[in-house]
Amino acid sequence: MLFHFEKSNNVAVWVFDSLGKQLAYRKESYHVLDDFEFERPEFKGILEIDGEAVLFIDQEIRTRHCLIRLRYNGATGRLVEEKMVAESQNANRRMEFHVMKHMDDSGYAIFFCTDISHPRSLDAYVVFFDTRHHELREVQLPINRKKFDFLKVLGAEATPCGNIVAIGVDKTLEYGRVDHDAPIVEGGSVYDHKVVYFFIPHDSSKVQGTTIDFGEAVFPASSLMTCSPSDRTFNSVMLSAHPLAYRFGLENAEAMLTSTLFVNIDHDDLKFSARRITDSLANQGARKDTTYNITDRPERIFTGAQGTTTILSAISEYRQDDKTLSRYQLSWREWRVTVTEVNKDGNEIWGTSLPCNRAYGRQPLYSDEFEGPRLFSRGSCSYILFNDYDPAAGLPEARSGDLITGFANTSAFYYKVDAAHEVTRQYLFGAPQKKEFKPMLSHSCYFDEHNGKFAALVQYKKGDNISYRMAWSRLE
Repeated sequence: MLFHFEKSNNVAVWVFDSLGKQLAYRKESYHVLDDFEFERPEFKGILEIDGEAVLFIDQEIRTRHCLIRLRYNGATGRLVEEKMVAESQNANRRMEFHVMKHMDDSGYAIFFCTDISHPRSLDAYVVFFDTRHHELREVQLPINRKKFDFLKVLGAEATPCGNIVAIGVDKTLEYGRVDHDAPIVEGGSVYDHKVVYFFIPHDSSKVQGTTIDFGEAVFPASSLMTCSPSDRTFNSVMLSAHPLAYRFGLENAEAMLTSTLFVNIDHDDLKFSARRITDSLANQGARKDTTYNITDRPERIFTGAQGTTTILSAISEYRQDDKTLSRYQLSWREWRVTVTEVNKDGNEIWGTSLPCNRAYGRQPLYSDEFEGPRLFSRGSCSYILFNDYDPAAGLPEARSGDLITGFANTSAFYYKVDAAHEVTRQYLFGAPQKKEFKPMLSHSCYFDEHNGKFAALVQYKKGDNISYRMAWSRLE
């Protein structure tokens, strides 16, 4: 199914069969969803449940955050149900939502969190639903909000072992001249950073929790979680990130302090170990230049049957040609992906760095809708999908690795990294003909981990004709 959202217009739905043939097209009016606020909706998840496509949207309606659930018939695209699952009490008490799909197709869970700073209070709980969208149980997450000054939800995941929620809490140690979210400066405030992990086993309302104190030098920003059923442990890859402001000569400069940590927690006694991930094995052959703006962010993790965890991180380096005049400086962003495998103790045992593309832009690029890679996993294999110049398209001036300026003269490729650490690069939608290009819109795609099928909206170009089409590929 393909959904098209447009401001001040009804949602359009296309339905395709397994062979790519269009079966239905529908447009319907909505009573709960506000189609005048489609500029910044936040999609919380799209699930396939009992032959229906279930779409969750976080939208602000009348200054209140609302979670809307839309159910569509999988064969006709007809809207079956439109329901507001929850909404914030008011503009000052904003509710945060995280949708978690159970891997055994037994239903899903939604994590709700309302954090109030003054007076300090917290309402955090997980609601479990069956395949008929009936509420099964509600599990409260106990945390004493009055002990901490700031709170942030780092992540919520459904794993084969159960549901895991990570919440970061900060306590002020020294008050400085900038607030909590401002860039770090000399004389700024000092905070003690902690992360609270909650684990809810399957078919249970019992909550297991542990708190890890990371001290002053770690700034928890987000967390990805997975589990290892054989070792009875769950793993967390946490991104530490915070802006930094400093004096560089006579000017003020800004940077981002980032690091990645691997946390292993035992299911039974909740003992944990933490280790910093440096991607040292993956970056051995990669160019590292600290004079440029480098953004490193873990995007995907999975734990194999042997208990090892694979971390896929998207890295972008913003560069510019200092030899030209400042008004006409050439700038570009280089994208690559690091794949690092660690054991349960967080020791790196294998890694590689895979180049994706070099995208032109006079300023930091407008969006990663085109140039940013998409990362997926299935079984013990990793898949890195990206757009790049196509050297076999009949254009001698277009070479893989050249600066790309847009969709023109590019096609979609993917790397596959298997369990034996063998890396292959292939066309995502098959080898094109001469002067034929099939780049994907990286935010308009979906990967089914059960059957390995990938679907995406592509900007198809043949000669001088350009059109938008749906394309499918099976990632073996």
